[in-house]
Amino acid sequence: MKRPSLRGLTVGVSLLVLGVLPEPRLTCPGTLASLAWAQDTVVLSQCTLKGAQPLPRGQQLLDAPQGSRSLGQFTGAVAPLTATLPVEMSSRAKVSTSASKPTVRIDGWMPASLLPIHTARDVPVLQGNLWLASGYRVQPVKATGSQLTAELTVQGSQDRKIRGTASCDAFSLDRTRPTPLDIPGNARGYLTKGTSFTLFDSPNGTEILEMTMVDGASQLFWSTESKGAFVHVISRGDLVIDAWIRLRELSPLKKGEMMDQYIPPTSQFAGAQLKLEQDPKLHTASREIPIRLRPDEKEKPIGVVEKGAEIYEVGSTPKWINVLPRDLYITPPSDAGYWIPSDALTNK
Repeated sequence: MKRPSLRGLTVGVSLLVLGVLPEPRLTCPGTLASLAWAQDTVVLSQCTLKGAQPLPRGQQLLDAPQGSRSLGQFTGAVAPLTATLPVEMSSRAKVSTSASKPTVRIDGWMPASLLPIHTARDVPVLQGNLWLASGYRVQPVKATGSQLTAELTVQGSQDRKIRGTASCDAFSLDRTRPTPLDIPGNARGYLTKGTSFTLFDSPNGTEILEMTMVDGASQLFWSTESKGAFVHVISRGDLVIDAWIRLRELSPLKKGEMMDQYIPPTSQFAGAQLKLEQDPKLHTASREIPIRLRPDEKEKPIGVVEKGAEIYEVGSTPKWINVLPRDLYITPPSDAGYWIPSDALTNK
């Protein structure tokens, strides 16, 4: 039996994490001593995120928190995702290829640090003065209860990382457009001088942020108020800033000067557009159908075809059908397939 290949797509199987034999530990229930193996575990938080984004082509979905068996690899197309984050981001997250609409759901694990997490709304860093702006990708740091701490590397800075904490619903695996700044009609524009500037919570107040930018990068601010040697500034990029800065660190823009050249662009990722070399049969699942990596009832299911999901038939035996999701966001390991019982489908 020959499986169709994906045009322009080469996906190999790689083992991301190799299991390490744990050290034995001695436990003493009552007066009897017994030898037990300490097993590595991943402590999951209450933080579950959903969305749909491309994952790097070849990124593996693995079978366990420390396992190395591949359940499939992502293709670079937009993939539906539901992820429950671990408490410590050096561990793996529990991930399913499912979100808001019926899909081929494969249940596995992947490194939490590789998840494409974005801010869904402004995340406070210092309430009243500084936030991580909505619509930007962040790196998860720690999940505690139903809250997530994440950090952002400021655009144009010398690798300056800023952390913010908010409830998990302030983050998403979807990416939204950044919110534009509502600039007052009487505001004046300022650019920072040199490569460094310092922000304060009030004129001559407490320092809240010192920033060093790369050569040639300036921060654009707007202001309608000044007091003594300080200017009250606002800005909205990957950070939202409402603070005070020394006037000597600013250069006022000339009236009518174009602002677009000072606003850094944002990147949009549409994901890979994939298709099969041939046009296989397309089916719609009329019920939830368990998926196995091999055509064998004894094989443990690794997920389901959700009711209403559209799937391609790419191979068959008398009792089994080999399938792929219509959107081709994940493919099985090279030595396996996504198998369902042949009597489980309704032709479309």
